[in-house]
Amino acid sequence: MQAARRIDGRTRRRETNREAVLQATIALLTSGVRHPTAQQVADTAFVSLRSVFRYFSTVDALVDAAILHWVQVRMPELSRPAPLTGDAHERVAAHVAERMTLYEQGAPMIDAALRAGETSEVIREIVESARRNSRDRIRRVFARELEAIPEERRPLVVAAAHSSVVYERWKLLTGTHDMASAEVARVLRDGLRSALELPSA
Repeated sequence: MQAARRIDGRTRRRETNREAVLQATIALLTSGVRHPTAQQVADTAFVSLRSVFRYFSTVDALVDAAILHWVQVRMPELSRPAPLTGDAHERVAAHVAERMTLYEQGAPMIDAALRAGETSEVIREIVESARRNSRDRIRRVFARELEAIPEERRPLVVAAAHSSVVYERWKLLTGTHDMASAEVARVLRDGLRSALELPSA
């Protein structure tokens, strides 16, 4: 019994320390550290450097695990249910508002995922899955409007609508063009309405 309690205690400590290492990595990435080192992670998590490599074989593996953890736990908290009620313009506004929240609060981790996806097959698939989900969301939210478009043209309209609100466009508007949040939201709404061929509000 005593031995079992010791094992349980060690298991809990391992799980606690592993979670601390993951959260430290996420905190560093979120704060703008593009390539956190193992020592930075150890210092932030208040664990030894050896502990970091006890749970993750490389820093790249650690970053991949941190991104996956963020996608599974935090990203759903930033996403709102797809707006399926209201007229088309109301749904455009709701969809853009949801994207803006995700991009504004998740930008550092999204950037980290895009960087990691260049070399990590696991993260690349996560990124591609997120893009597929985003396209599917367009199809669900604007199903009525798409139904009115000739079937042979729908894929092009979906592609245009999806492209009008992707993270890369938000990044271009906020970064290169230095636009304020309200201006960016307006541009995204206008772009989405145009892509869906909606009449002016």
